[in-house]
Amino acid sequence: MHLHLGNDLKEILNQNFVFITLVNFMVMLGDYQFFTTGAFFAVKELHSTISEAGIAAGLFVVGS
Repeated sequence: MHLHLGNDLKEILNQNFVFITLVNFMVMLGDYQFFTTGAFFAVKELHSTISEAGIAAGLFVVGS
């Protein structure tokens, strides 16, 4: 059995695949940024307790 990896990669790494991968990366980057700063924002700006901020961050993770 002989594998033609060059042809298979050309079929997989087409323009649509690269575009969808980049869009997915940007969406997940925004999701991660919101998660990491959401609890800090809740404590500093909304004057919530650390427990409330943690619950909000946890619910965001479960919801997303």
